[in-house]
Amino acid sequence: MQGIVEFPDKKNAGLIVIVSILDALALVCYNLGLGLEDTSIVITATFLFAMVTLLWGVEQAAQSLYESMGAGLYVHRNFLDFAAVTNNKPEVIMLKSILYITANPKSERNSNSLTVGRCLVNAYRLLHPSASVTEIDVYRQPIPLVDEHFLSARQKNG
Repeated sequence: MQGIVEFPDKKNAGLIVIVSILDALALVCYNLGLGLEDTSIVITATFLFAMVTLLWGVEQAAQSLYESMGAGLYVHRNFLDFAAVTNNKPEVIMLKSILYITANPKSERNSNSLTVGRCLVNAYRLLHPSASVTEIDVYRQPIPLVDEHFLSARQKNG
């Protein structure tokens, strides 16, 4: 399928697509009333699309997305066309903060997933400079102390 994705800046098109997908998925989660515990689905879907984009290129990734979610994308495109015709300004909801969690013993240069994640975070910061990004590397955090006080508190609360 030709013309699903057309970008003037071909070099950064993949990152723009990834961040746009992240924004779209965040909007879907917001509209469905999903909480933070459900955002792992969003992150997983975004990283899968990022991997496909890096491996296949933007046009093939967009085609794959179109084929797997064709009906939703078709409705979305028609809604955008309809909104333009009626001169309604569609409400745009953007993530104002992102929690980026990693847990990988490898360095960023030796890990493809960390590299993709870094590209995603950098692209998001570039496109949304007012958004805050909190990064936590769970692998580098100290191991929590688990003793009898911790276990007894858990039993009382759980």
